[in-house]
Amino acid sequence: MSARADTTTIGPNQSVNADEIAAFDWLVQRGHHVEFRLVPDASCYSWQDARQKLK
Repeated sequence: MSARADTTTIGPNQSVNADEIAAFDWLVQRGHHVEFRLVPDASCYSWQDARQKLK
């Protein structure tokens, strides 16, 4: 999920496009918890936190 054409950055080295946004929204609406983390020891943030950056 690195920077590409037509993406929005949601965190360090993490960007999403419209299809990925729709997929994460679909998962969360069905009760899944989506987290982003670069490496196991790094802090993480949720899709809900990332979604706020898209508004």
